[in-house]
Amino acid sequence: MNPIRRKRLILILVILTGVSLTTLLAAIALKESISLFYTPTSLISSQTPITGSIQVGGIVVENSIQRAPNNLKKQFQITDKQNTLTIDYTGVFPDLFRENSGIIAYGSFKDHVFYATKLLAKHSADYMPKTVEQAIKKLHDKQLKVSAL
Repeated sequence: MNPIRRKRLILILVILTGVSLTTLLAAIALKESISLFYTPTSLISSQTPITGSIQVGGIVVENSIQRAPNNLKKQFQITDKQNTLTIDYTGVFPDLFRENSGIIAYGSFKDHVFYATKLLAKHSADYMPKTVEQAIKKLHDKQLKVSAL
């Protein structure tokens, strides 16, 4: 074999091996850190056992929040308008946590109860800073005055 072709072939094999090894390591790292998202219906109706860390999202059911008297243990329910799921959580609720608002809980699922280690409260998509809201209101008021003339 020609020495130049041999060098090129070895270089190509080294590059392919490096790319393959990098892809394999990235896939292993992603598999370990992946957290799947479920709704209460998909979690309850799942036929396969769900293990590891997962996410579940839904709307907090009204009047479902129960607090333990002497510690930070709490239990509440979320729904996706089809099924309801009980969530156990120990800790302080996020500031935006309210009944009839959306949340995402991180944790594990066992015996039809979701044991949350972290909660994220979702805020309204129509949030607007006060300064922007006031500016829009002033503009709207001016338009109403002009149209009244």
